[in-house]
Amino acid sequence: MSSPGYRSSPGYLNGRWTSTDQMGLSIDDLGFLQGVTAVERMRTWNRGLPLLEAHLVRFFHTTQTLKIAGLPSDDRLIELIGELLGKHESDSETGIVLFATPGRRGSDTPTLGMHLSPLDFPRLERLRDQGQSLVITSVRQPPLDCWPRDIKVRSRIHYYLADQQARERDPEALGVLIDDDGSITETSVSNVLAVAEGRLIAPPAGRILPGVMLSTVIHLARAEGIPVERAAIGPETLRAAEEVLLTGSEAGLWPARQVDDIPKPPGPICRRLQPLLDAFLAAAV
Repeated sequence: MSSPGYRSSPGYLNGRWTSTDQMGLSIDDLGFLQGVTAVERMRTWNRGLPLLEAHLVRFFHTTQTLKIAGLPSDDRLIELIGELLGKHESDSETGIVLFATPGRRGSDTPTLGMHLSPLDFPRLERLRDQGQSLVITSVRQPPLDCWPRDIKVRSRIHYYLADQQARERDPEALGVLIDDDGSITETSVSNVLAVAEGRLIAPPAGRILPGVMLSTVIHLARAEGIPVERAAIGPETLRAAEEVLLTGSEAGLWPARQVDDIPKPPGPICRRLQPLLDAFLAAAV
């Protein structure tokens, strides 16, 4: 069943403009058979896409890593995304999903699709204001020798299992995955930062997805004089943190309100960075 708002959303699949309820992969497509799907999720800010270039850099890095060849150039993709946005009939902001697979088994033609993704504004505002509950799970990230963590793909069973485990404890929680050394990595929809003694700590770059919003927040924090460190974050460090911040494409920057039932009221670092991020995104359009 389609999610609310999806049925009439414009979409594009393999050279044809369509609607999301008409989009689907062949059962012979390697995106279905083996889950080989590069994906990017982004959203508009002030009806523009200030972070589009960064998303496309990561998208093409992912497709090259997965050896998905024959895709349009980045200039052509920018044109197609512009056409897609032109079909958005509302003045509201919108999400955009871009994806590619190697195509059908035995074919040299890749599958390319994109579609609008309606944003749940009340939920996003609630997250930014009240925060998100987190549960540190026992689910581990795939090993680094399985696939590199700097690609964004649809192979997300580990995230799904972490969220399932977290929601056994708290129905509204996100699950935090751990690494082989027991340190925390990320959630299914966000990067995770801890605040300790006034400094921001993010997991080492090679251990997590290089979030576009995470990179933007780190840049703004450093420009604001907030110390930033890339280091392993153990579960106890996260539980004891003064603040825990989350970054992701849809909500931007929001706080964790609790970690494993330990309250984490939204703190000064989050409240300081949120308006800076909003201003940066608005000015960059």
